[in-house]
Amino acid sequence: LEAFGNAKTVKNDNSSRFGKFIRINIDVAGYIVGANIETYLLEKSRAIRQAKDERTFHIFYQILAGRGEHVKTDLLLEGFNQYRFLSNGNITIPGQQDKEIFHETMESMKIMGISHEEIMSMLRMVSAVLQFGNIVFRKERNTDQASMPDNTAAQKLCHLLGLNVTEFTRAILMPKIKVGRDYVQKAQTKEQADFAVEALRKALYERLFRSLVHRINRALDRTKRQGASFIGILDIAGFEIFELNSFEQLCINYTNEKLQQ
Repeated sequence: LEAFGNAKTVKNDNSSRFGKFIRINIDVAGYIVGANIETYLLEKSRAIRQAKDERTFHIFYQILAGRGEHVKTDLLLEGFNQYRFLSNGNITIPGQQDKEIFHETMESMKIMGISHEEIMSMLRMVSAVLQFGNIVFRKERNTDQASMPDNTAAQKLCHLLGLNVTEFTRAILMPKIKVGRDYVQKAQTKEQADFAVEALRKALYERLFRSLVHRINRALDRTKRQGASFIGILDIAGFEIFELNSFEQLCINYTNEKLQQ
């Protein structure tokens, strides 16, 4: 969860960008029999942009630093400078080697019982989020309609997700909308196309994070007994004010204020 949910901010090199409530289940004899994690307020906007001198989630840097040739080929990975999404480049964290931590992350996933196929599927989605950031739209001359001059990034993205690139491009640039009982195609502006791609990136990463939490919970709590006692541990990001504050940060700050009351 640290790899997929934590990031470097200007105030913390390993800041949790989500909240979690951990239930440690106890049986009648007082023994720990399992655990369950509930997550809240994942900072999805960090999957599309970062403030100056900050990083996105650790996993993006880990996968690029620790990739082997086989993984690099399968996931269509490139160098840091090839991704527009990593706008601040390869910002390093003192005392932290992303390559070594990537291998630790992979070992941790195996300990949780996550298969090699599942791990590769998750990493494929991480690579897809990176490719989303390389898709560029242009405004066509004499019209507000958006176009995609170069679909190289879209081809790589669709290969990773198993999509048809023509259908994907059409869905972004000329989506179908319902008018009465009929469906018609409506050309999108550059702003609308950019918004759609950003929304897809955030949704994809959030689904990936949720699936990882679900998979971890399966490994942590193998008991089916109901009504057992539990110890609850709440871990949520603290109140912070940045130069540029996301909607998620507003929710985090509001939650902190309510907890303090």
